[in-house]
Amino acid sequence: MDVAVEDNVVEKKESKFDEDFVKLASDSEKNDSDAEDEEFPEISWFRFTDVVKDDVDRALEAEGAKAEDEPEDEQAFLMESLFGNKEKLLENLKEQSGESESQRESTKRKHAWEDSDDEEVTIKQGLEKTHKKSLLLDPGAEYKKYLSKKYQKIVGEPKWADMDRVESDSDDDELLKTAGHVLKGKRGALGENTIGFKRLEDLNKSTYCEGLVTSVEFHPTSSVALVTGLRGIASIYSIEKTKCDKLHSIQFKKFPLRCARLSLDGSEAILGSKTSCFFTYNLITGQQQKHFLPKGMTKMRNFEISPNGEFLAVAGRFGEIHLLTVTTKEWICTLKQEHDVAAMAFSPDSRKLFVHSRDSEVSVFDLTAQKMMHRFMDDGCVSGSSIATSPSGKFLATGSGQGIVNVYDAENVLLSKMPTPTKIFKNLVTSISSTTFNPSSELLAMCSSEANDALKLAQFPSAKVFSNFPGNNLTKAKPNVLRFSPGGRYLAVGNLNGRVSLYLLKHYEEF
Repeated sequence: MDVAVEDNVVEKKESKFDEDFVKLASDSEKNDSDAEDEEFPEISWFRFTDVVKDDVDRALEAEGAKAEDEPEDEQAFLMESLFGNKEKLLENLKEQSGESESQRESTKRKHAWEDSDDEEVTIKQGLEKTHKKSLLLDPGAEYKKYLSKKYQKIVGEPKWADMDRVESDSDDDELLKTAGHVLKGKRGALGENTIGFKRLEDLNKSTYCEGLVTSVEFHPTSSVALVTGLRGIASIYSIEKTKCDKLHSIQFKKFPLRCARLSLDGSEAILGSKTSCFFTYNLITGQQQKHFLPKGMTKMRNFEISPNGEFLAVAGRFGEIHLLTVTTKEWICTLKQEHDVAAMAFSPDSRKLFVHSRDSEVSVFDLTAQKMMHRFMDDGCVSGSSIATSPSGKFLATGSGQGIVNVYDAENVLLSKMPTPTKIFKNLVTSISSTTFNPSSELLAMCSSEANDALKLAQFPSAKVFSNFPGNNLTKAKPNVLRFSPGGRYLAVGNLNGRVSLYLLKHYEEF
């Protein structure tokens, strides 16, 4: 067959695929147009030092001893007892370092500081009608233990302090619960059966202007996210705890955005479509620039940036993968596999590229040698649709058009042409549209854009799907793309109806 005729056939197939995809999106928008937006309560956040200081003042007032009437040295002693004295801690460290190993083992450690007032107070649970959390003080040893724990978390603890202590956060957590505090951050091991989460307002609720969502990218250093869609609009949203606001939108006329990625430092967004050009947008200066693809490349609708921020892998025609530099956008080489490219994923060290094909085959390329180093058959797969590597480098997840997600040991797949998956997920029954691991490699999110709320979250290393996620508060939309925030606290789900659902995962405290 003539090359020009063959190109024409391929373009017709892709055009037909695009028309079907957009029709699916429009149907979803029509079905969900009457859905009401849900309101979500704000979460109250506390600073430990502010809460304790206010409650100490209230307790002193209740006993008739005003804080203002106390001698200056007593106030200083109280503040030192509650919040610690850094200079005194350093002195104690210096003294302890002079002791011999045998003396430290035989001698029982003494507290770095003591406060006689602690003998006169205890903890008592209190809750005002205004729903403000209060901390009332009474006599008891638990309060001393509580303050000691918080002092260690704020100032830190030397290695010698661990010699006769069994570390446990359970007592501290229990005390915080009884005191009425809102717990935040990572607490113990992640459960295997259920996960604590909260569905927030949609990330793009302020506008819903992007159309069918094709990409969601979190900024690596700031609490903002980039959302793009088929309407050719790219928007930047800020995320403040449980509230999201639009910062800026940019329109690319007659340029439906198919894929978007942020550079390693988050200063530049690369936006592609099914044309022979692409755009870059500088998030710092607000300037956009148009680039033309190197010779031999016809589109940029599917691409990935390597974890080290150096390589840009672009899926081409007839199983080609074009490798460019991120900084200069210059062509490096072209890799080739037998079947068309469905999805790509770099290894964490950026030395290998895993490519899932429209067939059942997965190719592994050595980027140093710029050639294929291995290929294997995806177990039970007829047509590949997605692929993801864990940040730890231990797992490789593949999704298929049959709704199956296989998880492999990343090292074992290089040893066999038909490796056996360590886990097979059959929780979804339609084609997998996206799979992604969270930054700690403890969670695997998977979804399908062919069914409403076809979204699952699995825990590792147990490889169990959480039974309570996404819960009863469903979005009634078809999830298309998934992305975790840099710290794993947020999970964004882009849907075909133009909404980006946002989930807060309570186990993680970093954005």
